[in-house]
Amino acid sequence: MRPPARATAPRLLSSVAVPAPGEFAFLAWLEGELAEAPGSDVYSDVYADAVASVGRWRRRYRGNQALWRRLLRPERLVKEIVETAPVIAAVRDYVAAEPRRVTIVDLCCGKGYLSMLLAEMLPTDRVRGCVLVDNAWPRHDVAVQDKHINPEHLWGRYADAWPVPLCTSKIDLKKRCSLKALGERWLSAEEGEEDGGVLLLGVHLCGTLSLRAVELFNSHPRCTFLALKPCCLPPPVHARRGDFFEIGRHRFAAADVAAAGGFQAGGVWRGPPRSHLAARFERWTGHLLQGIESGQGGASAVEERRVQVRGGFQNAFIFAERGARTPRLWDGLAARRAGGVTRLRGGALAPSRPTARRAAPPAPWQYSAREARAEATIDGVPAGQLLCWQHVKGVACACGGSRAHLFQGHCGTAIAAALGVGRGCRTGRCRKPHPADALGDLIAHAESASGRRALLGTVAAPSLRADIDKGSRSVQTSRSVQACRHNAARRCSLPPEAALDALRRRQGESSHLAALLAAPWLEEAIADDRVRRLFARDSRSVRKDCSEAWAAAERVRTLLRSLGMPADGEGAALLDVCSGKGMTALVLSFEFPRARVHMLDANGEMELSHVRARPNLDFVQCDLFSRDAAAALAACRADAAACVAVGMHLCGALSPRLLTLAARSPAVDAVVVCPCCLKGSLKERVRAEARRDGREHYAVLVDTLASLARDECGDRGGRVSVEWDGEMLSPRNALVSLCA
Repeated sequence: MRPPARATAPRLLSSVAVPAPGEFAFLAWLEGELAEAPGSDVYSDVYADAVASVGRWRRRYRGNQALWRRLLRPERLVKEIVETAPVIAAVRDYVAAEPRRVTIVDLCCGKGYLSMLLAEMLPTDRVRGCVLVDNAWPRHDVAVQDKHINPEHLWGRYADAWPVPLCTSKIDLKKRCSLKALGERWLSAEEGEEDGGVLLLGVHLCGTLSLRAVELFNSHPRCTFLALKPCCLPPPVHARRGDFFEIGRHRFAAADVAAAGGFQAGGVWRGPPRSHLAARFERWTGHLLQGIESGQGGASAVEERRVQVRGGFQNAFIFAERGARTPRLWDGLAARRAGGVTRLRGGALAPSRPTARRAAPPAPWQYSAREARAEATIDGVPAGQLLCWQHVKGVACACGGSRAHLFQGHCGTAIAAALGVGRGCRTGRCRKPHPADALGDLIAHAESASGRRALLGTVAAPSLRADIDKGSRSVQTSRSVQACRHNAARRCSLPPEAALDALRRRQGESSHLAALLAAPWLEEAIADDRVRRLFARDSRSVRKDCSEAWAAAERVRTLLRSLGMPADGEGAALLDVCSGKGMTALVLSFEFPRARVHMLDANGEMELSHVRARPNLDFVQCDLFSRDAAAALAACRADAAACVAVGMHLCGALSPRLLTLAARSPAVDAVVVCPCCLKGSLKERVRAEARRDGREHYAVLVDTLASLARDECGDRGGRVSVEWDGEMLSPRNALVSLCA
């Protein structure tokens, strides 16, 4: 393979043999990181050669710090080496056994770490060159723009420094015409008797790109070797359209593997917890394996190796060889399997089967109820929203006096911590004054006549009663609960059928949503415009709330059965804690018509006309962090034979707060908690533990809450269980249950 013509330059940087100052420390750091990385016991030789290769890169790019920093961020470098090590080991075994010269095609290569490492490690007399294929490369006749991957590290004055020639190819694998051009240019034409074929490599191919890689291998006999590491699953749009994927002679439904989720800007995962998608990913790799046509005498297999340094389930590597098997390659895979460090599958797709859930590991750290932090509220409004932060910073504001003008020139971080929305000022060098009692000053301002008119409107506002707990910094109001319950409501103009049609079109997304739509009481409920108002919102939000409400109802049904209560809930009190507008409470009131259902929430300003539509449903204004919270739970139970509390999507410290209250209160027999986001000190500690163990934040949070529930039970006994409900249309779908 001959790369395109390129400008030559003196090989000054590549000829530097003496390490620069600090290079020994950098390489020692990299070696230490790889020694603790996954696979260090199996790929120690690959890691050692990778450290030596990176040392040569550092000397090669000496003097160009901007390029070095852009290309080789330390955390990115370690991740790339660890996740490409199984592919590098397999390619080295294959090339060592192949006497002819091979061509390497690196699909969706990104910046080209895999090809760069192979160019340093493979013998130059066995490799013609590496083709780096990616749609983000610039064309050779176009200037590099922000949307492009800058190829400066491969071309220009650094081009001749690579032991194996590297060239880029701008190809979009999602376009059939681009696939044809790729095949004609690199995969079809043989180059004489010395041609050893093409090694097709694809690491981290997202979605349907893995299908394209298998298609290229099947349709071009010159491709003698395939190494594929699939990444995320195909998007759910394929399942909604009813698509079928076909590779080779294998055909399967997209609904069997498609799932939502992906990484957004900044490396933030958006979607269901990745651990929940492991079963779908295993089926996905199985389907890809069945679609490979390796020909007579060929072989294909899946090697499973934990390489995700920060958690995740994408640990499968697919290897295939066309024609006669290379003993060294497959013996190496078998040796790793025999060592008990990998699992090798080959041939048919393993049937999906339910797997027993392991017991939750011990909590990484112990949560104390005294450490709970929540944002302070004044008259149901978050305190941080009542303060003019522009005034605090000393800049002109546009609030017109609608917010409190206090603390000008003070430390904003310290004020935010006092209001429960920050961690506090920790610089140690802050020269700004810190208010002694920011929350008390804000309450005093709100209590004053001028503050009441500005912050709470011209209507006579209720008197504010501060109920400050050192552990929660919560503020509770004394507004009449009954006055909040019977807020005036406008008539809902949405027709009943229109409210249901939007849900019926998407009922295939969740069995919970389908079960709710099949409930015999739904049409009668929707006919009441007060209830229909809950469904006259954004369709996605309604679907999410409905699936969560039905999941809660199913869990409550199980708990009532274990408590010996009748199926209709007679004699039971059901509490929807932090209910919001109360979709969960509404579903509970219909599913258990003879139970008494109570909505509890700190916000009494919501429109709650639907509460009056149900005779067994009422609303109680209650701040979970107030000192009266335990008494409110006991009052809701009254003389009921059993009491079950439900908390769906509780943010921050609300989840451990409810578990603690329920476990310590004799009025509550069982509790179900679905934790949501992380906030305050809870957020920082969970994130630190997740980074240390390479796990997802949410999984660590759930394990910690389950351990907290077990600790709260103590010698009194009680059953604690964790159920992951994939039918809830939310990535936060773990239900932690405690039953006395």
